Amino acid sequence: MNKKVWSISTTVRNTERLKDFLATLSEIDGRAWDGLAQMEFQARLIKNRVYGFSNSQFYSGLDKNLIKLIDNPNNEISLDKAMEIFEAKKL
Repeated sequence: MNKKVWSISTTVRNTERLKDFLATLSEIDGRAWDGLAQMEFQARLIKNRVYGFSNSQFYSGLDKNLIKLIDNPNNEISLDKAMEIFEAKKL
């Protein structure tokens, strides 16, 4: 079995947020952890409003329509749109 080491930032270690990060991670359960899976995970964090939501620093540089999409919890963010946001932020 090939095991890979995980590095977890202080953002994830925050116990208030860990539950949401793990719930999002479960959405890609069973996939190999590679660069593509990591990008999708980060996009899913945006999609699920775990990362970036209501954060003026994150909104900086984003198109106003994307900010409106993210900022209104009644708007569903598709995975494709979340990937677009992820790419725009170059996270």
